[in-house]
Amino acid sequence: MADAARSEDARGAHGPALRERGAVVEALVKHSKVTKVYYPGLPEHAGHEVAASRCGASAAWCVRVAGGEQVALDICAKTKLFTLAESLGGIESLIEHPAR
Repeated sequence: MADAARSEDARGAHGPALRERGAVVEALVKHSKVTKVYYPGLPEHAGHEVAASRCGASAAWCVRVAGGEQVALDICAKTKLFTLAESLGGIESLIEHPAR
């Protein structure tokens, strides 16, 4: 039972990122080291109207960071909130580098 409770706590730790995705995306848009944010919830996204009319805003976003591939790899390696992995079909918060 204790293991199940720890599992629930671990999953719950990812919830705020989903509930607060607008604030997270806004912070990324304003961040000086982020050069582009791809997120259908942003009005300037090419698919914004379709996403808003069909499914609302997604919980997924992509970013480009200044500094190139090595900086992006360093971010993936150093992050503590997200797990470095491809989508596992669950609710986990993941980070990945598509070129690797």
